[in-house]
Amino acid sequence: MSAFFFELCNTWIFIITAYSLLTLFKWPFKKLCSKEEQNVRLRGAIMQIGVVNYVIGVAGGTQLLIRGAATFVLTFCDAENGLGNFLCNFLASEARVFFALHRAVWTLPSEFFMRERAEWKRCQISVGFLKTRRHTQIEDFIGFSEELADKIGAKIPWKLWVSDPVLAYKSLVAPFSPAQYRICGPNSNPQAREYVMALKSNDFSVFWIAFVVFVIILAWFLK
Repeated sequence: MSAFFFELCNTWIFIITAYSLLTLFKWPFKKLCSKEEQNVRLRGAIMQIGVVNYVIGVAGGTQLLIRGAATFVLTFCDAENGLGNFLCNFLASEARVFFALHRAVWTLPSEFFMRERAEWKRCQISVGFLKTRRHTQIEDFIGFSEELADKIGAKIPWKLWVSDPVLAYKSLVAPFSPAQYRICGPNSNPQAREYVMALKSNDFSVFWIAFVVFVIILAWFLK
């Protein structure tokens, strides 16, 4: 019975995960993807750092480990690709932080401090995940992106709630998007506001239906 219950839980988690990937990370800017700005065609192009790794603990400083030559692959995401918006979130921020580092916009702290911060972050993550090597290396991509944006001065300031409260509220409750880090700070883009305002809230009805069914089945097995 326990094995069957375990498989049932895994199946439910798989269904919810698949639904999330297909619906929660939709690319919302299809009508804007064909516009041209400064001779750059906005086709959802992202700068993917293929050989650059990051060490957890960006709040204490990001340590970039270059494995071989620093190769940057320009990848074009299809506008219909459900993962396009998700992939763009931290990859674009990583690229901006990398170039800001080489332009001396900010500098890395000492290696000792970064290692200490990375170990502290790993311990914090291990509290909420399984005690395995893989799960203790998982990082929340939203928090990670926030720390990256803070390094380059692209984090949304609190004063936005005074100057543009609608945009600030939309940035808080709307699906996560890399366009949020183009609203303020260096290399900001006026079109970023239109991007964020075009985001639509996700429909969680299917999620809650699946959750209720799961609770009913769980209650039946535990009665």
